[in-house]
Amino acid sequence: TVVQKNMKDDLLIVNAVAMQTSGVGDYVYRVEQPSIAMGKIPGVTVINVSTISPYFEVLCLQADVLILHLLTEHDLLPVIEERKQKGLATFYEISDNFAAIKPDGGIKNWFSDPVNMASAIQLIKMADAAQVTGEGLLERLGALNSNIAIFENQISELAEYRKTTTSNSIVIGWGGSSGHTEDLKHIKQSIIDICSRYPDVRFSFMGDEDQFVNIFSCIPDSRKTYTSPGTLKDYFRFLETLDIGIATMLDTPYNHCRSDIKFVEYASRGVVPVLSAITPYVKHAVHGSNAFLFDDNDKLKTILEDLIQDKAQRQKVSRNAYEYIKSH
Repeated sequence: TVVQKNMKDDLLIVNAVAMQTSGVGDYVYRVEQPSIAMGKIPGVTVINVSTISPYFEVLCLQADVLILHLLTEHDLLPVIEERKQKGLATFYEISDNFAAIKPDGGIKNWFSDPVNMASAIQLIKMADAAQVTGEGLLERLGALNSNIAIFENQISELAEYRKTTTSNSIVIGWGGSSGHTEDLKHIKQSIIDICSRYPDVRFSFMGDEDQFVNIFSCIPDSRKTYTSPGTLKDYFRFLETLDIGIATMLDTPYNHCRSDIKFVEYASRGVVPVLSAITPYVKHAVHGSNAFLFDDNDKLKTILEDLIQDKAQRQKVSRNAYEYIKSH
């Protein structure tokens, strides 16, 4: 009924997703925000539909443009064939390197089934075009569809740039999902050493409590702060308490295909981004200008020590990062 009443003249775009939690970053950045932006275009209507919706198939068939977000459903094979016969466009979004091993589970558990892996590959090849989140996915999976484009993560709004405080205390922070356990273990000694050496430094963490306790138990309670997981708005409020934000990722095939959203998030809140020097970050992050890049723990400690001791440098890079995200 909705389709018949409102879509007579509008271009109907349907985002088909399997995600059941709308508050997570993947949904916000890849589905919600793009849908809102496209829906503001005159003559365009956007509907997001879950794979468990009773209207899933009918919306997929009626859409002028159908976007499949990392789906593997066998029922989509005849849907795409029918859409081809009608001359309707079908796009497939590849948002993760589903062919790579991810030690902490997540999509690995689903794509470890060869049937799901094969279904994803077949749907990508059948689609009229594919879209990816960054250079890493384009390089590794771009051959699956000759008509492919990068649509990077964007952020819908920036906070007001924070005025510099006169306090000498410095907060170094990290926030994210439990899937980063190995990444955090890799840098934990650097964080422990920095907190031990500099009495004005505090480490702030938002995420899985067990992960926080198990990895950073050596830091005295008085020198660290824990924040439980929450909504994206909660996460942004957490970022606004940081001076320096760390985004650490091991050099793995899966991580090379992640997005640079942590750089975007840190910069949007005036936090100095300190990032692993791997594929997602090297396109927009310029070392010493709008971020800092490290490829080992010695480099990470050197960067953190320099930032702790040089307030002017922190301010300069913080402002540059904020202005870069604002203008881009």
